[in-house]
Amino acid sequence: MGQALYHQKKYSEALAALRKAVSVGGKMKGYHLLLSCTELAVGEPSATRRILVNALDRYPGERTLLRDMTLLHARYGLFRTAVEVGRRYLRSSKLNAFASLLVADAMRNAGSPEEALPILEEAHLVAPDDKEVFGRLAFAYAEAEKPYAAARLFERLAKVNSKYASETAEQHRILSRSRLALQRNRQVRDPKRRMTQQLAILLGDGSFFKQRNLWVRRSEQEHWTTPLDTGCLMHQGERGR
Repeated sequence: MGQALYHQKKYSEALAALRKAVSVGGKMKGYHLLLSCTELAVGEPSATRRILVNALDRYPGERTLLRDMTLLHARYGLFRTAVEVGRRYLRSSKLNAFASLLVADAMRNAGSPEEALPILEEAHLVAPDDKEVFGRLAFAYAEAEKPYAAARLFERLAKVNSKYASETAEQHRILSRSRLALQRNRQVRDPKRRMTQQLAILLGDGSFFKQRNLWVRRSEQEHWTTPLDTGCLMHQGERGR
């Protein structure tokens, strides 16, 4: 009954039915999973966590419970706890892209992209054609301040999808590869983002003041302004020359 009501999205009724069935359902792993999902659906994350913790005490190492516990903590921004539980989840199951991405994302959101790298690298070796894994690996390299590796991966991504052009250009800019950075920057679709990044590239290699009149004229034609005042940037750059 509770399961049928849950699938009908009658969550309050499903919860009431499941609570009445605890004496029978409590002996089954699936019951705890369904009850935790239902508690979450009615807006009770603390109850969801309590159910999963109790279920894991009864079924330690159960990967579906560990998966849901990781997802729960990540959903509410408790990334460090998500990482701790996520490591147990990875050990409990055969390596797969979903598990790797779930735990790696928690690590990145916790401010530890270096921890995510070996997980994503191993996942990439297992599934070399998985674009999600490859893309997350590129971002993790960038966040871990490894621009050479990030630029190499983003280049491969940008060749087939222009949405990675900005990230590719940024890594080249960090590496002082102005020519390559400008080449990829031209593929950025959003005009404001493209021009703002182009300005950063030109300022970085000192060529902005050779082209500033062109940049100002184009920005006026497109009727937008940068987050920083152009005159202020010019003044600062002239002082630094």
